[in-house]
Amino acid sequence: MKTKIILGSLLWLLTANNSFSQTDSKLSDNDYAMAIVKDMPGNFTSKSTVDASSLVNEKVKETFDQKFLGASGLMWQVNGKKAYASFWKDQLFHSALFKKNGTLVWSIVYVPQQKLPAKLIQRIKSQYFLQCTPEDYAITFAADVTINNRNIWVVKLENEQEILTLRSEDNNLQLAGLDKK
Repeated sequence: MKTKIILGSLLWLLTANNSFSQTDSKLSDNDYAMAIVKDMPGNFTSKSTVDASSLVNEKVKETFDQKFLGASGLMWQVNGKKAYASFWKDQLFHSALFKKNGTLVWSIVYVPQQKLPAKLIQRIKSQYFLQCTPEDYAITFAADVTINNRNIWVVKLENEQEILTLRSEDNNLQLAGLDKK
């Protein structure tokens, strides 16, 4: 299982730029945020071995340095007019997509359950654990997606039968997906 997670993480990191750098103008911010995190592995334990830092222009590097001061383990991937960064900051894994002109398109912070905001945990408990015990579900994935000055939390809850994908924005928690195992 651990090998699958590591391999999945590497595969996702190596292909993320291709998958997520093509913004569909027909998608809403919410749909785009959900598409960004769809099918991502729940545990990032590896780093990409591909680095394209020499291909990243100065505008993008300058914006990155302003937004993510103190980042470490930075790896770049470039695809046409977009640059994808994966890195560590404050002991959390991050990813970000930039346009060639330096504009930040989106950023994601992958957050373990113990570092989730208390208010978000309380909303999840009050809406999804009323008919069951919290032990029935485990939070297996959580990401804070920032896009167009909006923060959208995406959280996956999992039990033996199903995976719930929740999204939260402005204290509004919604079921975004339900998958049977």
